[in-house]
Amino acid sequence: SCRFFDCPRFPDRRRFLAHLIASLAAFLVVAAASSVSRAEFVYATSFATGALVRFDSADPVNTLTTILPAGTLASPTGLTFGSDGHLYVGVTGDFATVAPTIARVDLSDNSVTTAYTFATFDVFPAALVFRGNDLLVGRNPFAGNTGPIVQLANMIGGSPSQGDYTTGGALASSPGLAFSGNGTLYVADQTYADPTASGPVKRFDAAGNYIGEVIADGASGGPPAWQLSGPTGLAIAGNTLY
Repeated sequence: SCRFFDCPRFPDRRRFLAHLIASLAAFLVVAAASSVSRAEFVYATSFATGALVRFDSADPVNTLTTILPAGTLASPTGLTFGSDGHLYVGVTGDFATVAPTIARVDLSDNSVTTAYTFATFDVFPAALVFRGNDLLVGRNPFAGNTGPIVQLANMIGGSPSQGDYTTGGALASSPGLAFSGNGTLYVADQTYADPTASGPVKRFDAAGNYIGEVIADGASGGPPAWQLSGPTGLAIAGNTLY
């Protein structure tokens, strides 16, 4: 019933915004294009302004191109390309009156449509990754959104239906998702409590069943080399997890 920055859980707006912006440097929103024709481009959103921009990786300083201007998207987060060639964006909304959505951007004309709406405000998107035509959605740590990884079945080529993808391995928020070649899903399981974040990286099999932790929470003890303090984005290259 309260607007995001007026809620009692965020009493210090300036401090929260400063931490949010710093955190987003790691979490927010870079996605390389998946098709060969766009392989030279890197896309990024701005959580603060709602813009979508593009850089040429060969000359990122001088090739900033605005795809969607500021104010177009309400607090966008994760990005991913679908097999249809469109760019999908997780849109947080305003935590109060504007519902969280998945936006679909057609880069042939820079048009944007709403692909799915979380009308009951039960999921605030963070990381996005496709599994065939189904879109998996991680949950936004800045919304305190906890629970399983969400599956939007038939996001491409059908009418999307919402359900849980993961089972077991209770998750806090999930601002990082990555699939390995054998279908194993890696999840950045982050607990965010301004001004700190904590949590491990967890692993689920190809059916979404919990396997175990890959990297421990930095607060849980053990060798420092195997600890994290608030994991965010994840990516896999060959056999290496970043």
